[in-house]
Amino acid sequence: MPTKYALIVEDDELKHESEKKIIEELGFEVVTCMDATTAIDQLRSGIDFSLVMVDKEILEKPQDKYPYEWVGASLILRIAREFPFTGHLVLFTHLSEPNVGDIRQVYMAGASALAAPPSTDRKTFVKALEMVTLGHQVLSPRFKQFGAQAVDPDMQCPLDTVEYYCVRLIAEHRGKEGASEKWGSGVSINNIDNLLDDIYLKMTEIVDGFSDLSNDKKSFELGKWYHDVAVKLYGAAFPVNYEPRSRRRKKKSDFDDLHSVLPA
Repeated sequence: MPTKYALIVEDDELKHESEKKIIEELGFEVVTCMDATTAIDQLRSGIDFSLVMVDKEILEKPQDKYPYEWVGASLILRIAREFPFTGHLVLFTHLSEPNVGDIRQVYMAGASALAAPPSTDRKTFVKALEMVTLGHQVLSPRFKQFGAQAVDPDMQCPLDTVEYYCVRLIAEHRGKEGASEKWGSGVSINNIDNLLDDIYLKMTEIVDGFSDLSNDKKSFELGKWYHDVAVKLYGAAFPVNYEPRSRRRKKKSDFDDLHSVLPA
């Protein structure tokens, strides 16, 4: 019988061994790594992985000190796009409250979303993994309790991917200057201003009284909307290349065409 290989991407070394034992119980030869870049290298090595399990919060690169919330979901999306013949893809989390937006994104990529919070017992976790290896998409009751069952494939962010990432940068880096500096690659404050023209127009339909606010208050409301509303519905905005209005496709963001999510 041919060997089945599984890849576990988990930045917590203490959890590697327990997770590895569970996957080995299902008959897999297990490879582990701690960051997204190394995971891509493993996939490029030629090993035919039948199962890839990715923690929601992992390191982006080996030299990173801290994991990021969006890296796990973005890695799943990249694998689905660049390694289409990889076996079952699973996004899992040790957190008790999942991010509905992240679950929606991995579902759209054709992956499974598996909750593994601390309250999940080993037997239940193994049974859920068995279901995944049979091709089922799995949400534990813990996920459903927090509203993940409300994921709707037709529910789309009102901003396109470039606009949505711009809002994230403004929210996290205190305004246009910080957003321009963080985005890099020659993205000027003037580019940010042009994006904000489109964003503000759309926000008038989302936030009551938005058009009457000063620019400083609009920036504050953008950040509040991003953190309090958008991330919970659509997931964290993933890094994308800047594109001017004339070249962007004017469509709602459904995360189908994410690019530059992780370094090649």
